[in-house]
Amino acid sequence: MGLRNAEQGSNYVPAYQVSGIPSALTLENLTTTTPVRVDFPSVTRWIIISAAEDELDENGIKIAFSENGINGAEEDNFIQLALSDSNEASVSIISPVIEVRCKSIWVVATINDISRVSILAGVTGINNSKLPILSGSVRAGQTGIG
Repeated sequence: MGLRNAEQGSNYVPAYQVSGIPSALTLENLTTTTPVRVDFPSVTRWIIISAAEDELDENGIKIAFSENGINGAEEDNFIQLALSDSNEASVSIISPVIEVRCKSIWVVATINDISRVSILAGVTGINNSKLPILSGSVRAGQTGIG
């Protein structure tokens, strides 16, 4: 019996059973007018997002998996994280671990610009080309992406 050297696809379960390889990025001066696309080096296993601002102004960030999702082109297909007062000189938020496989996310400030947004992801060995582009048109009836 011959051995095959098959490339891992997006449904390759063992890639999600091991700890992710760390990938970290910090965005400076995130604005309310221009969503930023963050591309990961390979398909993610999980993501954590944190944001910090020098003063509390009921600001936050929106996170989505497509440009249409973050801009609310069809529906509001994003999640919103609000900054909270930590009784310190600055305020911050950190998301829970988001266990999702994707190759990019979109991030934008909600009300006022934000000083820093940091993104930590555990990535797999699966090449981004093996994951389809996430949109509401991937499968008929799929919702929640934009």
